Amino acid sequence: MLEESAPDTAGAWRLASQPVRPGNNGGSFAALPHTCKDPEAAIAFLTWITSPANQAAAYEDVQLFPSTPASFDQLDYSGEFYGGQDPLEFFSTAAESVPTSFISTWETVISGTFTLEITNVETSGKDPEAAWEDALTQAEKVLTKRGVES
Repeated sequence: MLEESAPDTAGAWRLASQPVRPGNNGGSFAALPHTCKDPEAAIAFLTWITSPANQAAAYEDVQLFPSTPASFDQLDYSGEFYGGQDPLEFFSTAAESVPTSFISTWETVISGTFTLEITNVETSGKDPEAAWEDALTQAEKVLTKRGVES
């Protein structure tokens, strides 16, 4: 959390909306495999762990932002780190406007290729243009092999 890692900068920060609309890079899901030995217990656990009270506790403990809007009412911020702005109010308002989206398996397969090449540029000094071309080539190979692109 910024407040913990840079306390000397208190009051110098402000929160601003990103252009167009709010977005999310992350998220979570839960699934039970058909081999689950006790589906009822698993559902009970998932219901408990994703409850508004537990999501609020997870935010307070490790700043894991809740996915359940009912959690927002259980949280409160009293600091001045963001120059009088309340980050909980800011992000909970934004969270209610984030569009639901689906991330395809193909997207996750391809994103690793680009992540690798970005890392190569940063850590190995690879030429950015060569990294871009290599990422495109690898993405096309993967998609062609899987029958998504011809």
